[in-house]
Amino acid sequence: MVLKRFKYEDGTNVLIPAKCGTRWVDANTNPKNIMDAIDHREILTIKNLVNSKTKMIFRNPHDALISGLHTEYVWYNYTIEQLIDNFWKNKFTHCSFDFWEHIYELWDIQPFELISQSDLSELFGKKNSDLNTSLYDSHEMKNYITKDKLREKIGIVELKKMYDVIDVDAMWLGRMIKNERGLISKRKFDQALLEKDITIFNNNNEISKSIQILKNILGKKNNFI
Repeated sequence: MVLKRFKYEDGTNVLIPAKCGTRWVDANTNPKNIMDAIDHREILTIKNLVNSKTKMIFRNPHDALISGLHTEYVWYNYTIEQLIDNFWKNKFTHCSFDFWEHIYELWDIQPFELISQSDLSELFGKKNSDLNTSLYDSHEMKNYITKDKLREKIGIVELKKMYDVIDVDAMWLGRMIKNERGLISKRKFDQALLEKDITIFNNNNEISKSIQILKNILGKKNNFI
């Protein structure tokens, strides 16, 4: 999943995930520069991505999921089977089931303020949106269906599975809102275990090599004697 960073003259950075108001901000504000298409899995590798003036926009996770799936389906002409499969492979740019877990890791290093999408206009001191939605209207797309129809096509059982993993990920959003720092995500814990296993494996390999060298030395001595 991708997000954008809008940087302003006063030093404020605003991070906005896909489907959370990027088009509104594009149309209604005047950023100094924009960092586009930031992959949420790579945010820790980007220097100076956030600072003490950073703010991040969030949206109701279920609404964001459906909006993201709808964009992927309508604009990229997936079949429902492909849509479901790619979601579980975490391949989409408009929705993800581990987005907030990654964002938490960034926030835990450098905390920033979280702001609801519904408060975007207030954040920028705007009373009304000047956004022309016809510029990205999807109604004329070949694959267009309503969001309700998309839910129906995905099916109750599959949709519940998606909501369940989104709810687990959204716990990290809740922890940031409640300012709960220093927690270790499952992803980070699993990564630490993997690194530990690799270290043990490498150490065992070194030990095996040392034993083999010792055996070779002793074998040569025995032959000499």
